[in-house]
Amino acid sequence: MSEQIRFLIAASGSGGHLFPAVFIAEALSSVTEHSGKKVVVSVEFIGSGRPLEAEIIDKRGYMRHVYAAAPVKGKGPLGLLRFFLKLPANMLQVYRLLRSYKPHMVIGVGGYVSVLPVVIASLLRIPTWIHEAELEPGMANRVLTYFTKRVSVVS
Repeated sequence: MSEQIRFLIAASGSGGHLFPAVFIAEALSSVTEHSGKKVVVSVEFIGSGRPLEAEIIDKRGYMRHVYAAAPVKGKGPLGLLRFFLKLPANMLQVYRLLRSYKPHMVIGVGGYVSVLPVVIASLLRIPTWIHEAELEPGMANRVLTYFTKRVSVVS
């Protein structure tokens, strides 16, 4: 009998976030045994629906969920307003995904799209992990350090 382990990876934006996310997914998917038990690893993604996501994630056969994540940094007062107007619906959408998919861990790889999945998962007591691929952490990952116990970096 095998056990299923589910991961949700939050990634969007540039290849600088998407490629590390795919590498993490591939590494997780290669695990076939854990604590002496056979496991089936399921990895799904959540992103903002940018075209590069389809090119990088979908073409590799991963399920991808989309929510209308809105950036804040560098967007001025209108960007902040847009963020707060979308926030309730986005929170509900992410919450519903977490409740239906029931991931064992949520992984954020930086960028604004990672914030809600990691924060809501943390509040639901789902383990979280963030990964930083840059030398200097971005604003999202700096905030998310308060909502996770696992942080990985590229050295």
